[in-house]
Amino acid sequence: MIYTIGTSKLKPARLEEILAYFGARLIDVRTRPLSRVAGWSIKPLTAQFGEDYTHIPALGGYDVDPVAQADAMAKLESLPEHDHVMLLCMEHPPGECHRHHSIAMNLKRDVLHVYQDQIIHAKELHRSILAGDDDDYAYETLGV
Repeated sequence: MIYTIGTSKLKPARLEEILAYFGARLIDVRTRPLSRVAGWSIKPLTAQFGEDYTHIPALGGYDVDPVAQADAMAKLESLPEHDHVMLLCMEHPPGECHRHHSIAMNLKRDVLHVYQDQIIHAKELHRSILAGDDDDYAYETLGV
């Protein structure tokens, strides 16, 4: 399963709880994983999550090589169903982030966005955006 989450209103300790809940590894899809906010740059994330943290700049939102991006998308697509990953970006609302528009909507598999205390199916969010009402989507409540 592929999940996504944004860091802008999240604490690293909360991310750790969410990753444990889903049994997911963390894939950072920011072009440049740097932040002025403590805990969200590559070094502290690597220290906190170790081998369960990977940065894939080819999935970033800026200045991405299309060939590298296509290769990275193919690798996401080919992950086994039992391999759970969480795509991490900065933007909190998924409908305003490249992780929804550029990644989730271009994968054949289902993607779930974690937003506040909600789990939103990417296809459901996309339907809502196309209908002109980003807040009219079905969701499940996050149980952690």
